[in-house]
Amino acid sequence: MTNFKEPIYLVSFRSALCNYEIFINNFPAYNHFEGGSVSSQIPINQLIFESGKQEIKIRIIPLKGESTFHKDSLIEVKVVSYDATTTDYDNTTESFNFIIDDLKTLKIPIIQKNDYFLAEVPYKLKKLNSYDEIKDKKVLIISFYKEIYMLFKKQDVQEIFNLLKFRFDEIDKATYSRKSDNLVGLTKLMARLKEGEFELKEFPSNPNIIIYENKRICNLVRENKEPLLYFINKKNNEFSFPLLLSFENSKPIFIR
Repeated sequence: MTNFKEPIYLVSFRSALCNYEIFINNFPAYNHFEGGSVSSQIPINQLIFESGKQEIKIRIIPLKGESTFHKDSLIEVKVVSYDATTTDYDNTTESFNFIIDDLKTLKIPIIQKNDYFLAEVPYKLKKLNSYDEIKDKKVLIISFYKEIYMLFKKQDVQEIFNLLKFRFDEIDKATYSRKSDNLVGLTKLMARLKEGEFELKEFPSNPNIIIYENKRICNLVRENKEPLLYFINKKNNEFSFPLLLSFENSKPIFIR
């Protein structure tokens, strides 16, 4: 493997006329449910717990309301890395590549790719199996998400920070952010939302709880799958703040 001092891993995706979800180590990394075409990449270090094999799962489905793929449906997913200690962002290493450039020919309604890639990182994060398996916690899940929702509604930055400190610490470790001040960053974020006249949409009357296949992570989303913390302003600019929840010794904790 390339000897990067501070490797940053990215999942890169390119698609047309299909919907899909990407999971890294059983964590939801990215989902796309709006059809059309998209080409982008996102960092995934916070989903890599330690060096070694990393699980990747890609689930591909047709557009909403359809049962087959279009003639021009395609998808490509890659995992690449670069060294954060340099400015040579062209010096990348590819560790995974999956492409289907004609999904329609497969003639099946759902396509799932389960595979792995190798990663080498100089840190260790808390593993998923350290958390409780989620059972019969619907009331507590909704209550805890409602608590963070109300704090965002009131813009209580200090209390938001207190609830999210573990999440911030894990992400900082994975992204080599040694000097980051998350309280300051959170304060600036809330100020930008206020200046941009963003309003937090009302708490949903029928929120959906998603418990992922590992049974140790959950998410509370709106009826249309939008994140609970979803902001919009009069110019139709949008901002969302997704949060994933686990339980440790029966205590809820936001982990990502």
